Amino acid sequence: MYQAHNLKLSQFKDDLFEELAKLQQEGKIRYWGVALGPAIGWREEGYKAFIDHYANVVQTVFNMYEQDPGREFCQISQMRGRGGVIARVPTNSGILDEEFKSADHTFPEWDHRKFRDRNWLVYGLKKNEIIRPMAQAYGLSIRQLAAKWLASHPTLVSFEPNLLTLDDVTEFVEACDGKELQPQTLQQIAELYASDFDLGEDAHPCDWKSSITENGTIRSGYQEPTLNVSHR
Repeated sequence: MYQAHNLKLSQFKDDLFEELAKLQQEGKIRYWGVALGPAIGWREEGYKAFIDHYANVVQTVFNMYEQDPGREFCQISQMRGRGGVIARVPTNSGILDEEFKSADHTFPEWDHRKFRDRNWLVYGLKKNEIIRPMAQAYGLSIRQLAAKWLASHPTLVSFEPNLLTLDDVTEFVEACDGKELQPQTLQQIAELYASDFDLGEDAHPCDWKSSITENGTIRSGYQEPTLNVSHR
């Protein structure tokens, strides 16, 4: 599977898709998709890839604390009856890994997460404490619960965690045991997310990158998808 990386609306050109079709015909690739990012957002690109160009896969930032537009892409692929979504940053840049012990954590110069909004760290730690009893009820760590939450989406085909140790591998393997979260748990997570975990406006997920706004960003939030969206 070939993924066109960081594709923007201006790059959705006929010659690109003609070349991808040619590569398929030649047997050099079986499937193709788009990998959006690296930053979260780019809703229009994901919609266009799936709806206008029949991409097999859309890869995007998608996790329990940054649910959209990944959730929307999953719904689109389900409505289409084909294709799927790959989740990048499935542990919210380390928050759901419980990598950080304090909101005062200092990032080294080489760590790209130093550019993230500080609220991501401050309120991410608070969200963890709200989610923790839910994970414990299943005998899971928070990141195992997050993995099972991703797997609850029927058209989620894969997710890409950071695997730095054997323990990381073991923990994610144990989470992928085929045992599903109960509907009431999924509903509780949905309600918490919709209310910003009752932590206030500062706990809302960060703004997204966008190709259709003047300043290049747009407020994050769910939009019910349809299959008649076109940006040609």
